[in-house]
Amino acid sequence: MRSYSSAALIMALCLGTPALAQDPAPAEAPAPVEEAAPEATPALPEIAPAPTAAPASAKPSVNEAAITDYRTQLLSFRERIDVMTKRIERAEMRVNALKTSALSGVVVRTRAIISHLSEAGNGFTVERATYTLDGQTIFDRENSDGRLDEGEPLQLFSGPIGPGDHELKVAVRMRGQAYGPFTYLEGYKFNIQSRYTFQVAEGQLNRLDIVTTQKPDLTLEPQDRLTVRYDASIVDPAQAPAAAQ
Repeated sequence: MRSYSSAALIMALCLGTPALAQDPAPAEAPAPVEEAAPEATPALPEIAPAPTAAPASAKPSVNEAAITDYRTQLLSFRERIDVMTKRIERAEMRVNALKTSALSGVVVRTRAIISHLSEAGNGFTVERATYTLDGQTIFDRENSDGRLDEGEPLQLFSGPIGPGDHELKVAVRMRGQAYGPFTYLEGYKFNIQSRYTFQVAEGQLNRLDIVTTQKPDLTLEPQDRLTVRYDASIVDPAQAPAAAQ
């Protein structure tokens, strides 16, 4: 019995040994595959932020009064330039006329006679009169001898003058005097200022009378009627009045 058990044990051992020998060897683990490193994405160039514009400084406030004053001065300056230009042109015309006369030995035929005449009436008397021709004063006198109130023309200018346009300025100071019902005029003074452009005809004797007078409008107060009238004409040289002394 013991021999059968031993034999069975030996057989079992023999049968088990091959089974153990036939067990397959464990498969080798696959080598780890190295993962490719992800390609680096090229970095985009950094864009500098746009410079922030500096806030515009507040515009200085404009003084409208200063601008208006500047424009007024500019217009006045332009007017003075125009006046001076005209004076220069007229002076050149007179110089050329005198030059021509001197070179040719003949008397300049173009002449002018300018006279003052008062027709303001008994309620007013002339105190002073100033006359300017082309920017030059040709007469400036107080009425100390009463000649500015005479009924006859008082000659202010007589001589050669260039043909063309000329400018005359008048400034007359009048004084009121009691006359009839207008007693309130006594002692009051009134200024008359006027400007007149006249044309001198070439080769002629040109006459211009400046008359202080009153407007015919009787609805106006006497002092408001004061005005200046200009009478221009061509005269015979034989009728030329004597110059004022």
